[in-house]
Amino acid sequence: HFRDLGGLQLPKKAFSRSKFIRVLDLSGHSAKGQPAPSGVVLPSSINQLKLIRYIDAAGLPIKSLPKNFHVLQNMETLILSNSMLETFPDSICRLSKLCYLDLSGSSSLNKMPASLGDLTQLFFLNLSGCSILQELPESICKLKCLHHLDVSNCCALQQLPDEFGNLPKLSLLNMSGCSKLTKLPGNVSFPCLEHLNLSSCHELENLQIDFRHVQKLEFVDLSGCYKVSMLPGSFCQLNHLKYLDLSDCHNLEELPECFDHLFELEYLNLTSCAKLRQLPESLCKLFKLRYLHLSYCLRL
Repeated sequence: HFRDLGGLQLPKKAFSRSKFIRVLDLSGHSAKGQPAPSGVVLPSSINQLKLIRYIDAAGLPIKSLPKNFHVLQNMETLILSNSMLETFPDSICRLSKLCYLDLSGSSSLNKMPASLGDLTQLFFLNLSGCSILQELPESICKLKCLHHLDVSNCCALQQLPDEFGNLPKLSLLNMSGCSKLTKLPGNVSFPCLEHLNLSSCHELENLQIDFRHVQKLEFVDLSGCYKVSMLPGSFCQLNHLKYLDLSDCHNLEELPECFDHLFELEYLNLTSCAKLRQLPESLCKLFKLRYLHLSYCLRL
């Protein structure tokens, strides 16, 4: 436990006699909640912690990781949020037991390694706020254990890998604020997906998703998807859906007539859908609907 490091530099041999450490907290926040100043680095002796399973270095202005970091083969959790990393070392993808990786807020990170898919046990990946990251490697499609993927506010992300839609265990996908994303892969099949957030994807025009292949969805947020003009007919296959936010979908003109198939829907927000001309009559058959927001739907 080395919280509140401030400008302290750990000696290169800080961990040379601490070989049995399993949990290491280096999170770099000062007492006032401010990020630690630049200059904190991970000493090379950290590679001697062969039993380490958990490292939290959140907030440390790390620009690079020690060489041979991949020798920490028992590592399961690695938190490097708000780091200054520009690239994520390819060698880290040799950590065969790594299941939790948090790089959120690493605003200098411009590239993820092509070998990301080698982290076959990874179930949690947070890249939110990596604001200059332009693409995800094709190998991300190999993460068959991935449950949680957050790329929200990756505002430079323009496209997704072609095979991105084949993540069989994914249950949460957050792409909120990916404002340059123009389309989704056409072959999406997320049989376990329950939570989908595409809010503020301002350039997204078409939902090229066959919703028959994502039938477990309970939460969908499309608010602020200005260019989306319609929902595909297969959207009505989401008979587990409880929450749907379509607010600020300024080009949305109509809803599917089969809306009554959304048996479990409890919340529907259509605020500021300025081009929406009418609601389907089938909406009256949604007996579990408790919240319906229609303010600023000027053409209704």
